[in-house]
Amino acid sequence: MTARAPDSVDIAAEKAAWRRRIRAARRARDPEVRARNAALLTEAALALAGRLDGPVCAHLPVGVEPWSAGGVEALREAGHEVLLPVVADHGGPLDWARYEGPDGL
Repeated sequence: MTARAPDSVDIAAEKAAWRRRIRAARRARDPEVRARNAALLTEAALALAGRLDGPVCAHLPVGVEPWSAGGVEALREAGHEVLLPVVADHGGPLDWARYEGPDGL
């Protein structure tokens, strides 16, 4: 049996509220801190990818999302096959496409 949320809880509204809080907290961070964190994420991604034999799945951040497009490019430049999610215009399954560099987006 699956547990259900109380009827008084609007899950979609709660999720939207959490997203707003998280985005606001990200925007409030000093840009230098965000850049430093992105560099640390890139360093960790490169170290992890170096231990893998197959492709690496990544994402291109939008706005104040963590990481950077430079991190994705660093993975590709290090010789890794990088796959990025392709989101359909309408609801549907997530697909993946090979990242060939910034000019291929």
